[in-house]
Amino acid sequence: MTEDPIDHRSIAVQTFNDTWELISKQDRSDAQTEEMIHMAHASAWHWSRVEARTPINLAVAAWQLSRVYALAGSPERSRHYGQQSLDLALEHGLGAHTSWRTGMRRSPGLPPQEDNETPANAMSRRPGPRPTGSSPTSTGGRSSTT
Repeated sequence: MTEDPIDHRSIAVQTFNDTWELISKQDRSDAQTEEMIHMAHASAWHWSRVEARTPINLAVAAWQLSRVYALAGSPERSRHYGQQSLDLALEHGLGAHTSWRTGMRRSPGLPPQEDNETPANAMSRRPGPRPTGSSPTSTGGRSSTT
């Protein structure tokens, strides 16, 4: 078998981050929404080709697909990928504590992590007001590990 010359990890990371830019955009055009969907699929596909991928990479890629389909107004597709992400998380024991410990979705401005700290503990120590209805695991930031 020949070695794959494509750097799937770099492409997966770049397309994930580019997708995140469009997710964050308040005034997306229809063309940008379509591009957002295509990039999220590209990121997920490239993660599936990375030899050193982790279940977290695949779960977050599925989560991102769920998010872009929700934003695009496609609830069935959003539920499909949301379920896929949840199934991967449950299958591999990727609860909030796991993503917290690996640095996934860590909110900017949080104080440094302490031993045996949970997201809720850190959020209670966060300076300034906490938005109503916010969740320590829904920070809106992008991940450098995906």
